[in-house]
Amino acid sequence: MSPLEKAQKQLQAGKWAAALKSAQFGLKKAQTDWRLNGIAGQSLLNLGKPKQAAIYLDRSRKSGPDDNEAHTLLATALIRVGRLEDALLVLEKTPLTARNELKIQLMIGHIAISREDAAAVSAAAKRVEAISPDHPESLMLSANACSLNDLNEESAQFFEKAAETGALGLVPYHEAARHYMRAAQAEASTRVLNAVLELAPEDGATLLLAANDAAQNGQTDLALERYERLLQIAPAHAESLKSLAHTLTAEALLELEPRIDKAFQHHKKHSSEAALLHFAKAEVFKRAHADDEAAAQSYARANEIEFAARQPFANNLQSEFDLLTSAPFDGPEISSGESDVTPIFVIGLPRSGTTLIEQVLSAHSSVVPFGEQSAMRQAVKSVYEKAYYPSGETIKQEYLSRLPSTWSKTPFFVDKLPANYRFVRAIFAAFPNAKIILAERDPVDTAWSSWRNAFPSEHMTYTFDQASMAEEFNFFRKYTQLWNQQFGDRILTLPYEDTVTDLEAATKTLAQYIGFDWEEAMTRPQDVQRAITTASVHQARQAVYQSSINLGDARAQELKDFIANLDPDLWPELDL
Repeated sequence: MSPLEKAQKQLQAGKWAAALKSAQFGLKKAQTDWRLNGIAGQSLLNLGKPKQAAIYLDRSRKSGPDDNEAHTLLATALIRVGRLEDALLVLEKTPLTARNELKIQLMIGHIAISREDAAAVSAAAKRVEAISPDHPESLMLSANACSLNDLNEESAQFFEKAAETGALGLVPYHEAARHYMRAAQAEASTRVLNAVLELAPEDGATLLLAANDAAQNGQTDLALERYERLLQIAPAHAESLKSLAHTLTAEALLELEPRIDKAFQHHKKHSSEAALLHFAKAEVFKRAHADDEAAAQSYARANEIEFAARQPFANNLQSEFDLLTSAPFDGPEISSGESDVTPIFVIGLPRSGTTLIEQVLSAHSSVVPFGEQSAMRQAVKSVYEKAYYPSGETIKQEYLSRLPSTWSKTPFFVDKLPANYRFVRAIFAAFPNAKIILAERDPVDTAWSSWRNAFPSEHMTYTFDQASMAEEFNFFRKYTQLWNQQFGDRILTLPYEDTVTDLEAATKTLAQYIGFDWEEAMTRPQDVQRAITTASVHQARQAVYQSSINLGDARAQELKDFIANLDPDLWPELDL
């Protein structure tokens, strides 16, 4: 049996190491044989060595026929080592045949997803659709294109259509549910997840999503039941244990504690899962044992691990500030179009009371809440790419196109993405009638609340490092000082401390500023039944309380690095 025949049989049998050895032996006498090079490259790829595989696959591609599979295998190897541009170049130069055309277009689409190029993803989806109408992967590409443009409702619908084909397992169901959640479509996300639970009642990823969905919708008992079901399948599931730690009573936490301790044995010491378990253990120390010192140590360890585990989100805060506050507009700055809808933007730092304000507003009969929408950042993305804003009217239309479709059916809607404080200039350009409510809270109290939470977004990585958090807070103050100078009383500043100490007065201030009649229901924000997708989900279901104010003295030692990096000129009220 020749080395080629032997290598081919071994490859077909899944014996990658043996196939590699046979192919390399054959290549000693036939270095340019495209089949032996292809087998060696494919074997290395299957053995998890894409860098070495690329060498053999490139030789096979250059010396073999047009329909040689080495073209797509080489692209796969390049993708795995992060050389996306090189992989794309290989695919674009590959001669198209009936055998490889569909696979090539799918790979081009997935590279575009990795590069976050929505237009290229959409183009790839259309090419796949032309080759194979109603192909499930075409629907997935279209869904991802919408997702990259923050068209969450449309994205969810494409994912759901892909799921209905039954060809792609549970992943498109999960993505549909996630995007319905982002689009504030609580009924749709619950419908999809209930359907998946019927199909796969013991699937861990489904149970986690369904538990989080129930928690966000205020169904605490159902959420707890689902977290427990997941823990029966995976007893060391860190996210479920952390969620239980934030939800259970102090007495129940004592029963949870040994389960958390045991879970540590199943995760690496410096993993994100370990960080979540430290967050959970901190809650046990704090609420079940009243041991603030031990809780502080657990919070510090959790944040240290998570910050080290993440790739810091690269962002030059000074450059961004200069750009967003001074970039010119490409066309008329102020939108002249009339609007029957008044958008209400609730801005501030994370954990500064933005969710409480949104809950208060949501209790009003004329207001529809949309949660945290990233639509404004998408609407002004040209300022990051080309250093100028679109016209005010363009910002308006781009923004509205990314909102849930119900925006036009209400006189008032709320967008409470805290980070929109960067875009106040763009907001007033697009919506001269906009109402902007600035949630203001003592920075030390705000920092402590952030320090206790594990935010999943890469944009929130700074909360796991005190010096980084102080820098973010400093720039927040720079923005808000500037906007208050430029826009004055068009912005309502609502101190968190005033809101929780006299909620009725705060709600009347809000009603007067926005321009609608005050309603007594606004004083009972805990009764509002809507999805809450932020870290405040548990607090928002409780009556307003005052225990989270004036924490500065008690937490000064635990937050010493944060306090040391605050700019005294920006925070004169702190006596730094």
